[in-house]
Amino acid sequence: MYRYEQNDKNDVVLLKFDRLAEKKNIVHCFTTRIGGVSKGACETLNMSFKRDTDRDNVTENIKRVAVACGVPFESVTMVPQVHAGDVKVITSDDAGRGVSREVFDDGYDAMVTNVKGVTLATIHGDCIPVFLYDENSQSVGMIHSGWRSTHAGISANAVSAMEKNYGASPENIIAVIGPGICQDCFEASEDVYNAFAEKYGADFSEDTDVCRPDLTRTGKWYISLPGIVCKTLIAAGVPEKNIVRSGICTCCVENKDKYFSHRREKGNTGAMSGFIMLK
Repeated sequence: MYRYEQNDKNDVVLLKFDRLAEKKNIVHCFTTRIGGVSKGACETLNMSFKRDTDRDNVTENIKRVAVACGVPFESVTMVPQVHAGDVKVITSDDAGRGVSREVFDDGYDAMVTNVKGVTLATIHGDCIPVFLYDENSQSVGMIHSGWRSTHAGISANAVSAMEKNYGASPENIIAVIGPGICQDCFEASEDVYNAFAEKYGADFSEDTDVCRPDLTRTGKWYISLPGIVCKTLIAAGVPEKNIVRSGICTCCVENKDKYFSHRREKGNTGAMSGFIMLK
């Protein structure tokens, strides 16, 4: 389903998914915390400018990942992430913005494009990365899906944006749900539970695959963001057979040497990144 690759030039370790790696017209990766130059809590491959006081270290980390992934550094494009439901349609004029060029004025939590050579990159501390690819329309998407973006339907919004702008067909889209916080680690308060329950009704509260109460603490719930993302994609028309779930939790303590985790480290840590680019 997936494999880790260590670059022999800079020791960067990347995660790649077989379902995407077999496609000749795209490159992709999800970063680990291994192979960078950041220090302290962000050691070593931190990809977030917001989490590291030394911008040069983050820039160097992005350059290293670009080399290891096989994309031009100048192509790496990031948007300000705001935990909402908006999707940015990326054009050739946007290449490099947020990294080697000026930042975007507005915030988004997903990007889509059909432009070859533009790398879409999202930042993740525990929030769910989702990679989208439609081979027929030659379009891709990259999604940052925290609980608020998940509640806002960001995955369905990105599928819709690919359909509207590039003629993508949901039934042809491959979706990979990458590493993020698992249900056992995502204990949520009642306001988070209520937000999802209000949106999805009894189907949510009765489905233990996405929600179950904490029997030891009143008003606490264990919620599966990957599970909700999967159901959202299916409702948007993506066939279940086209959806890959990594099953990797960034927060579980056994993965602390591979992944940063905002929740596990109480915010004092770095972040990973998902890359996808059309060749």
